[in-house]
Amino acid sequence: MAQEALEEFGISPTHIYGTSAGAILGSLYAADINWSEILHFFKTIPIFQTNRYARNKPSL
Repeated sequence: MAQEALEEFGISPTHIYGTSAGAILGSLYAADINWSEILHFFKTIPIFQTNRYARNKPSL
C-alpha cells in the first residue's frame, strides 16, 4: 500500500483530502486508525465490495 511505503521512509502527510470513499479513508487515517484496520473496514463493508456491482449491464 502506498501509505505503508511513505511511513517506511518517514514521510507523513500534513493535509488529508478526499472525496467519496477517499474522504472516508482520509477521516479514518486522520483519526489515527492503523492501515490494517482501515483495509479490514473497506473489505468487510458490503457497499465497498466490487463484486456487488453488475459489470455486464449497459449504463448511460
